[in-house]
Amino acid sequence: MPWIRRGLIFSLAAAVPAIGEPDIALVDGMLVDMRVEPGRPGGSTKLSLAQEIAAKQEAAAQMAEPRPPAPQERQRAQQLLQRVDARLAAGDWRMAFVEARDGLALDPNSLPLLSRAAVTSVQLREYSRADGYLARFLQLQPDNLHHISIRAGVLIRLGRIEEAEKLIERGMALNPEFVPLRIHRTTLRILQGRDAEDGDYWRRRTDEEWLVILRWLADDREILEKILGEPDYRRLTVSIVGETVVANLDELKNSLARALEHRAAKQPAAARAELENVIGAGLDVFGLRAAIAETLFQEGQVAESLGQWERLVGEYSNWAQAWLSRGYALLRAQRFDEALTSLRKALDLGPDEGVVKFAYACALALSGARMEAQGIFDKLIRTHRAQFRAWMESDPVLEKGVRSVVNAPMYLRALEIPPESE
Repeated sequence: MPWIRRGLIFSLAAAVPAIGEPDIALVDGMLVDMRVEPGRPGGSTKLSLAQEIAAKQEAAAQMAEPRPPAPQERQRAQQLLQRVDARLAAGDWRMAFVEARDGLALDPNSLPLLSRAAVTSVQLREYSRADGYLARFLQLQPDNLHHISIRAGVLIRLGRIEEAEKLIERGMALNPEFVPLRIHRTTLRILQGRDAEDGDYWRRRTDEEWLVILRWLADDREILEKILGEPDYRRLTVSIVGETVVANLDELKNSLARALEHRAAKQPAAARAELENVIGAGLDVFGLRAAIAETLFQEGQVAESLGQWERLVGEYSNWAQAWLSRGYALLRAQRFDEALTSLRKALDLGPDEGVVKFAYACALALSGARMEAQGIFDKLIRTHRAQFRAWMESDPVLEKGVRSVVNAPMYLRALEIPPESE
């Protein structure tokens, strides 16, 4: 999680496979900008019978199993992919689509080209066409959460609510914490006259996730008001950010964006000033306060940083992530016995979470209980091998904990880490 800056993998949310290519489908922080220009029809309008038949025919044609491309066709498709990306960089959505479509004629199963054809179709407001490409993409890679989310948004704009709901629930089964899916599910709940998401879910989001949320509410206001109506858009917004924040969405979005830019530029004091502005305006949530704790740590104000974590675990005392994050901060501060206490509490609250077990084992090892730590590491290397290396390499203090036990060379060999690093 971002409040554990050196390890996004230190999150209780489930990991999701990616497609291995630059995922340009994640427009504007994983949310495709689906706004409709003034004077254009709203996205939630029901299709006519003729449009529905045409859309189904197009989707069926795209879903048909094509013959494998010849090597020269695949090479030419790869060249077109590069041209598509150049068009996207220049903001030429229409020509980007044309060249993505031409590339798919050569290599119909190319995931990057299917992704780009879908996204450009969305940007051009060709939602039925986008849905065909997204359906084909998900046929080839059914568990890709980013594209499940994009298709859910497209289905909502096409008025195909039941399909959108089923797709969202399928994605939620893969990762119930994934923000874009929660955004779409909340939109559907309001559209159906139901209660919005539990407020605790939104309060626990990270600073990066909050930027996605604020951009969605502020930048997509026009399309959301067309889908929901102005009163329900306001109800949606209040349910997520609270009454005091509604009037300042754009200002807070811009301030949080600047905070993240300062943080990326290693300017913690400037980042903290922006974060404090956002919190002062009423968006007092875990992720922003955790980000402040991190900026304080980066500035060398370790006691103040740990004090912030102490207040956070007091407020979020029944949440394993809060104790995990505090324990990690204490490990970085070389306060191993205190870290062990915090991580034991995280383990009590999240006994099945591999990342909590790993951090707890590191704290054990660093506090001298190496044999007990090794017993936990021995199990994790078997059950969580894919994550073990990422956890270990996310911070030198965690790697030190792993390497301090007798079986460390065995772990490194199992993880295919070169012998010279042992």
